[in-house]
Amino acid sequence: MADSTFDAATGARDDEVVEAVLRERAAHLPARDGAAESAVLARLAQALADTPEHVLQLLADAVRALCGADAVVVAVRDGTDGSDGGTVRWCVVSGALAGHEGERWGLDECACGTVIRADGAVLLEQPADTVPSLRACGVPVAEFLGVPWHLHGGAAGALAAVLADDGAHFDAEDLRRLRTCAAFAAAAHQAGGGDIERKVEERLRPVLATKEHLEREVEESRAAERLLREHKALIDATLSISTVGVLYFDIDGTVHDVNAAFERMTGYTRAELRTMPNWRDMTPSEFWDVSARALRDLIDKGVTLPYTKQMKRKDGSRWWGLFAPARISGDGANARCVLFVIDVTENKETEARLAESEERFRAMVEGFAQTVWETDAHGRVVTGSPTWTTYTGQAESASLGVGWIEAVHPDDRAYALREWRAAVGTRRILNAEFRVQMASGGWRWTNARAAPLFNRDGSVRKWVGMHIDVDERRRTQAALAESERRYRMLFEAMDEGFLLATVRFDDTGRPAGLDYAEANPAAVRMANIAYVGPGQLRMRPEHEPCWLDACAQVVRTGVSSRSQCFSQPLASWYDFFVYPVGGRQVPRVAILFHDITVRRRAEDALRESEGRFRALADASPALVYQFDTDGNVIYLNQRCVTDAVIAEDGKTGWKSITRPADMDAYLRDVYDGIRTRGAYTQRVQTVVKDGSRHWFESHASPWHSGDGEHRGYVGISLDITGAVQAEEALKEADRRKDEFLATLAHELRNPLAPISNAVQLMSRPDGRRQADRVVEMVGRQVKQMARLVDDLLEVSRITRGKIELKLERVPFAEIVHGAVETSQPMIDRAGHQLAVALPEQPLVLEADRVRLTQVFANLLNNAAKYTDTGGRIWLDARREDGQVVATVRDTGIGIPADALPCVFDMFAQAHRSAGKGQGGLGIGLTMVRSLVEMHHGTVEARSAGPGQGSEFIVRLPLAPERDVDDDAPPLGQARPAAPFHGQRILVVDDNRDAADTLGLLLEADGAEVRVVYDGRAALAMADSFQPTSVLLDLGMPGMDGYEVARRLRQDERFAGVRIAALTGWGQDADRRQTHTRGFSHHLTKPVSLEELHQILV
Repeated sequence: MADSTFDAATGARDDEVVEAVLRERAAHLPARDGAAESAVLARLAQALADTPEHVLQLLADAVRALCGADAVVVAVRDGTDGSDGGTVRWCVVSGALAGHEGERWGLDECACGTVIRADGAVLLEQPADTVPSLRACGVPVAEFLGVPWHLHGGAAGALAAVLADDGAHFDAEDLRRLRTCAAFAAAAHQAGGGDIERKVEERLRPVLATKEHLEREVEESRAAERLLREHKALIDATLSISTVGVLYFDIDGTVHDVNAAFERMTGYTRAELRTMPNWRDMTPSEFWDVSARALRDLIDKGVTLPYTKQMKRKDGSRWWGLFAPARISGDGANARCVLFVIDVTENKETEARLAESEERFRAMVEGFAQTVWETDAHGRVVTGSPTWTTYTGQAESASLGVGWIEAVHPDDRAYALREWRAAVGTRRILNAEFRVQMASGGWRWTNARAAPLFNRDGSVRKWVGMHIDVDERRRTQAALAESERRYRMLFEAMDEGFLLATVRFDDTGRPAGLDYAEANPAAVRMANIAYVGPGQLRMRPEHEPCWLDACAQVVRTGVSSRSQCFSQPLASWYDFFVYPVGGRQVPRVAILFHDITVRRRAEDALRESEGRFRALADASPALVYQFDTDGNVIYLNQRCVTDAVIAEDGKTGWKSITRPADMDAYLRDVYDGIRTRGAYTQRVQTVVKDGSRHWFESHASPWHSGDGEHRGYVGISLDITGAVQAEEALKEADRRKDEFLATLAHELRNPLAPISNAVQLMSRPDGRRQADRVVEMVGRQVKQMARLVDDLLEVSRITRGKIELKLERVPFAEIVHGAVETSQPMIDRAGHQLAVALPEQPLVLEADRVRLTQVFANLLNNAAKYTDTGGRIWLDARREDGQVVATVRDTGIGIPADALPCVFDMFAQAHRSAGKGQGGLGIGLTMVRSLVEMHHGTVEARSAGPGQGSEFIVRLPLAPERDVDDDAPPLGQARPAAPFHGQRILVVDDNRDAADTLGLLLEADGAEVRVVYDGRAALAMADSFQPTSVLLDLGMPGMDGYEVARRLRQDERFAGVRIAALTGWGQDADRRQTHTRGFSHHLTKPVSLEELHQILV
């Protein structure tokens, strides 16, 4: 086995392969404390010195605990000839295999025999299938790991551990622990299972005491000799232990003997150790106190607890040993002692590496994470975290269970809980980011990470996690996104052209062209660049020489340049700046340019413009003038002189012709404008040339020189006398209109009195005798009311206009797109963020596209208007019960509770009561409600109060699915005079008024109609009438509409009859039910003629 990597019969792997396999495995037990392992070894060493007969059992129990094994076996080879025919005896068994002590097996029958033959580590997987000894025990064995222990240079036995659980496995640490403990198996076996040294001493003491009688007592002498031989044999056997160092010494330091193992540990020979002048030379000074305490215990008590210390080898290197000394004879300073030593350097180094690793991990966590915490296997905090309390200010007791969620930002709590529960439920690593409250009261973004720790059986033992502050990273990301957004806005909006291009050179090194990677809109427009494919741009070849050579020169030299060139095909001059991008090795350049053709022609254009201005000013009916910053008139057009009586030199100015009551305001506006250099507008009444008073509205704008210096003002004054007079007339007309409406309201009540009296008179028993007179009177009053109503409708048309919806089938997404497109500039100006969420399935309405776009644009504009800069707006929609439910939410100023009921009233301004008036007449939301209701929808306003934002919910009915011919006339198209001509229609409804009026409407459109009021009458009438269509109410007493439809469908005569359900229920489930119950169509009350035309014509 030693020369093979695998035993086909048993599945065993050899020593090197076993080590490689185990190193690849994850630890099957939590990391153990190295000090605890050292304590176990110390107890074994003490037992080896005190009660060696118990060492093997202690060893088996200790290995089972250290390796988490289900059973441990200490086996010894009985044969001494080294042949394969030897046997193996299980001398000590611990755990699940207990009861099989003393059993013997052939080397080929026992897994421990495989270990002894291989003389190395053996790993067996599912060995019960191939190893007779394990199969005979009847205990499930998933994995076997064994190592040999040695005597006299050969494998004398095996120490093996067994795992029963299929999910468990050994790892590299288990192999190291087995090898460490195997040394005790050899030492304990050589000790013979009993404290022979102590027995020899006890027997030898009486023999020595009666020494003078030895010659006469031959038997006792022979016994003494026999005991001495046994004593010598014990010492020789002890010294032959190859894995445990043994030292026989006196208290004064005299060395009597050492074994080879001790020589290997120290690097000294036996002879050198016997002549060692001072044992302190072998012990580092920091351990002198440890040695002194052990020596005192040995003198006073005869034994000392095992201890560890470092010693120096002969070459000066250090090694760690576990020392277990014991007194074997004599007392005090005359005591003779034995010392057992195990080299635990590897254990100590492992402990040191573990401690260093833990220290590094602790330093990493403390430097990297702000909080560290633990939970139980179910994700609940059972012990508070001081770092969490320090970071968040939340008391440890408040964080228990899931109380920690209270320290998470309210907007992030649902997400944090969902991610945490998902991680716990799936036992995966948590990696989530959310905001946590600081102890100082602010909120910071943190990255929460947690991982489960597992038990040997694979179950979760607990969770360990930490929070890392990522607030700065989040802010940086936001800043980068904002920077990119600003760059992109500048890139798109800048007037200068910007190009990013790579210069192509031919084989001779001459520039052959430019490959454009990016171009802003201005560049595309000015340089006639075309898109030829994804990420590919091309300029007309004849244009490129304009700046191709300059770009090539910049690539060659790496030095930026600025030039001007003329493009003959474009007839334009360009001022362009070229600079290198990407370093000297990359032939890429950026080109910033603008069209300077205008500037070159500016002087001519300026002179031409001056001439046009003067001609236009003189021809203008307005007064045009120009004055400097001191108020001195520089220019007056002809009308100022001829109409306004202002001297051409400006000395007779506005002061002389302005009404005294307007003078102060006039001067204040002029001087404020001069001081602030801003535009101003004023309205004054002046005296013109004919002596009459006219109203003028003046607009003045700052006038700057070519270099931007403020030089004065250019103004224009319009004669608005007619407009002012019209305004006054309009106010008077409005007052008269109000009076008219008040009078009309009064007049409307007058006809109602006689009509009411006539109704009461006709209800009396003798009232019919006066019927003719009463009918004449009522008719007269009705005509009066009709006239008044016509007048009222006329006023309504004057004040609000006439609205006619243009209905069509339109996807709701198009309406939203139009509204967002309309409102986006206002939203962008306010710096808001707009989020739109629509369902994937199309939502189709039967609506006026323009009017509904107006509705949602109004709601978005209001959200933008009444939300502070940098707010958020959401527009989302969903399908619900045959409707589109659209919601517009914002983070704005909100609406007071007492204003919500009247927010849709005419002229209501709920936001003004919230302290943020934004202008307007307060009719926007009234218009929204009117238009929504005209589409058979509803609108609702919600708000948690001032500062809590607003929410408007619009519900609109979805368009019915098309179930008519494609050539059916669209809504609103003119119908034939008698569209139902030739049709026989049966109307069935227990509501007599509804049935009768529907029948009359159908007859008016040419149908032959029969009306009945219950199910049985419907069946009888259908039998005689033979209808082509049946309009059938569902909720009738006795026999309902479903039963009537079922019976009609059972009759072959009515197989082709269209049966339409009439009902107040219009949800999708109701429509599916009528469809499956034999109905052709589903109509919701009240039914319009348009719907009837669609399904019947």
